Amino acid sequence: MSPLVILVFGGAALVLVWALGSARQPAEGVTPASVNVREEELQASAFQRMIMPVMSKVGRQIARLMPHGRLMALRHRIILAGFQNTWNVEKAMSIKALTTIVGLVAAFGILSYERSNKAYVVAGFVVFSGYFAVEKYLDKKAAARQLEIRHDLPDVLDQISVCVEAGLGFDAALSRCAMTNDNPLGNELGRTLQDIRLGMPRSQALHSLLDRTDVQELRLFVRALIQAERSGIPIARVLEVQSDEVREKRRQAAEERAMRLPVMLIMPLVLCILPSLFTVIMGPAVLRMIEEGAV
Repeated sequence: MSPLVILVFGGAALVLVWALGSARQPAEGVTPASVNVREEELQASAFQRMIMPVMSKVGRQIARLMPHGRLMALRHRIILAGFQNTWNVEKAMSIKALTTIVGLVAAFGILSYERSNKAYVVAGFVVFSGYFAVEKYLDKKAAARQLEIRHDLPDVLDQISVCVEAGLGFDAALSRCAMTNDNPLGNELGRTLQDIRLGMPRSQALHSLLDRTDVQELRLFVRALIQAERSGIPIARVLEVQSDEVREKRRQAAEERAMRLPVMLIMPLVLCILPSLFTVIMGPAVLRMIEEGAV
């Protein structure tokens, strides 16, 4: 293996460790006020102080060449995946550039070893995978996060409804749910409550919540809540109705997946199980008929 390939793959490993291993670290520019910036910088590793700024600068230069729509779509993916505190567009673009280079180097290695139609197809697939690796990773994380939010939504709505019926205000109920639910939905509710406390109107804070998520049930709940606030309808009643509807939709979705399972099992049954079953049942009879015919 050539030194260039070793260098490229070694750099890729280091940057991927930086990207995926710092999920719990604050993003650049997000430092608590009580922490001395100089001490924070000195406590960081040499990799974080030397390599990370270079990669951020490279990503910033690449981001300037990208269309605005692509950057906004990438930023939205980062938000949906819940990485807005640890990732930014520059970081994502630097990782994208690195994975693309790794894909090109791997494709060059494949073509230098063998030049055939199959090799060209594999090389093209490797380059394609490297170019879209960041988007696929973010989409996978975003889908898992939205699924978790959809699953936790009925229970959180029940908790908010119980708190409101017990005499707490809506903001206090949100605070209680944010403190007692250590999940993506609880974190988003805490962010919404923080926006409200900073002076943002409640309707605008709820719309910001919808921008950070992609769950249809949550969107319907927020719209019903905003409409109830404008019309003067008691929030407790809206919470109760929305909780029942969300729970019913979750039950229907589970039944739909269960009814889809027999259809998905047809192909494995036909291709794998039935041939083996026919072989076991009909094999002895076929062998006996062959022996009798030979005699």
